[in-house]
Amino acid sequence: MYQVPTTFIIGAGASYEIGMPLGAELKSIIKRLLDIRYEYGREQISGDLQITEALRRKTGLDTREQVDEFNRHISGARHIKDAIDQAISIDNFVENQQDDAVETMAKLAIVKAITQAESTSALAPQNSGSKPTIRWGTLQQTWYDGLFKTLSEGLGKNNISNFFNNVTFITFNYDRSLEFFLYHAIQNYYGLDSAAAADIVNSATFIHPYGTVGSLPWQNSPHIKNEYGWLNAVHLDGASRLIRTFSEQIDDQDSLAQIRDKIKSSRQLVFLGMAFHDANLDILEPRDHTDIRRILGTALGISESDINVIKTRLSHKIVQRSQKTMKDRILLGSSLKCADLFYEYYRTLRAP
Repeated sequence: MYQVPTTFIIGAGASYEIGMPLGAELKSIIKRLLDIRYEYGREQISGDLQITEALRRKTGLDTREQVDEFNRHISGARHIKDAIDQAISIDNFVENQQDDAVETMAKLAIVKAITQAESTSALAPQNSGSKPTIRWGTLQQTWYDGLFKTLSEGLGKNNISNFFNNVTFITFNYDRSLEFFLYHAIQNYYGLDSAAAADIVNSATFIHPYGTVGSLPWQNSPHIKNEYGWLNAVHLDGASRLIRTFSEQIDDQDSLAQIRDKIKSSRQLVFLGMAFHDANLDILEPRDHTDIRRILGTALGISESDINVIKTRLSHKIVQRSQKTMKDRILLGSSLKCADLFYEYYRTLRAP
């Protein structure tokens, strides 16, 4: 259990530890999904069939106008395929195009790619009799295991309702791996039934600034629901409407206020697998003084020069104190994987 208000800020590098795709790999998957071609103008010979079926549901094909709209979106898919390699990420690409057909096709491809990756990730449940099981041994070298241990240490079953005290999760990823993991880990560790575990995890705060590929069946959510790693064309269409661009997130003032309030009231921030892109830090930036006293984070593969730039940005824009004041309070490890952070700073994370 954590003693001070702590916000975990989670990026793609964190989900990578269980086999979810990073930016370059995600772009490659999206290119393949959107390489939609037809033979003799009728039979689809490449690209993803569920995506084209979801698009048919969205546009219809009954009138000349609907066919034209369908074809306009297929052209948007081809543009993504041809140009996405030049973009930093699929998110940046969509933001820069300002084209509704490109945006629609990108969102459909994101949902398909992420859900597909969930089904092959280290968290993908294995069916054992009537109950799906998770291969807990495969998670020992991931941050999911480290997080669970910091949350559960010293917390008996009688006090399980306090499991998420002082903890908030802001994840810039579309997947539901963290929620799925915690739901099953609590059941397995404490011997609880699914309803009790659902109540506990639903009491936690999970914020996805850019949306998700749907809600899990047990979550308290009005959004379309589906099992982890499962998808059909109907769900694909519905879930794609939950994906947000940067502009859409900035326009959602209620969500933005919730994020910034959580940052403002935190005493400790923990960055996991983040690339510290300006657009994401802009979303986190509070509008006045914060209570932040400590920042821990991974910066694997980021140069020392860039880490200094990031520390300056975090000091001035997020913490809103001078860099000198925060000099020894921002610890970003250029050699730390997300799992390593929980071993390197296990006691620090749970300290007052």
